[in-house]
Amino acid sequence: MGVKSDQQWFTQLCLLDKTTLKELRLEIIRTLNEDKSYRPVIAVDASVWLRRALKNPRDDSNVLSQYHAKPPVPVTAVADYFMARIRLLNRYMFRVVLVFDGQRHPLKDDEYDIRKSQVDLESLKQQLQQMFDDPDSYGISSVLAIQKQLMIPRQDILHEVICAAKKHKTDVVGLVGSPYETDTQVVALQKQGIIDAAITTDSDFTALGVKYVVSEMTLEGKVNVRSYQKLTTQVLPNLFGVEEAVD
Repeated sequence: MGVKSDQQWFTQLCLLDKTTLKELRLEIIRTLNEDKSYRPVIAVDASVWLRRALKNPRDDSNVLSQYHAKPPVPVTAVADYFMARIRLLNRYMFRVVLVFDGQRHPLKDDEYDIRKSQVDLESLKQQLQQMFDDPDSYGISSVLAIQKQLMIPRQDILHEVICAAKKHKTDVVGLVGSPYETDTQVVALQKQGIIDAAITTDSDFTALGVKYVVSEMTLEGKVNVRSYQKLTTQVLPNLFGVEEAVD
């Protein structure tokens, strides 16, 4: 679940000066001593893209309108969000593996319960219904604000994403379901030599040993990249006064 907000400075120290997907690919090729035709495999923490597609509907009005449509319609706009970024990665010669969260980890039940208690969905639904029953008393901005808070991941949305990915087999080389959280699954994929990098906002990925973690990516191909090598050879030694951290 990552480093807490008051410790985000620590993850900033791990950033590389590679600021584009092109530079990241060349860095991976150099590290692996591969030829220039090599297409690195990058694992995408699907929960990150899913949350961003749902929580930032201002970037795509179709997400908001499809999610709350009456009668219900397929929320294909979230799958479109995924595919636009997958096609971007393909243009920069990355192959993509989508990694999905699994079950709640039993050791984190307390943390999950705290998160769940912070959002009262039933109360929000009642507020939204009151607005619909008395539309003259509420502005459109108030309605939209409640609707956005109610936009949580659903099985039908995941189904649309998976179907879109399967339809474009040349763009997506794998779909992986994690037993629990995505981070440990991605680490396992790296240890098996299946992936070279990952996309996520979860700072645990770097601490767990994922070599290259893209924490931000724009549709222009600009990225922020955290480096495990920089963490172990520069950041930790400088912080704790040792020659090099143990890998």
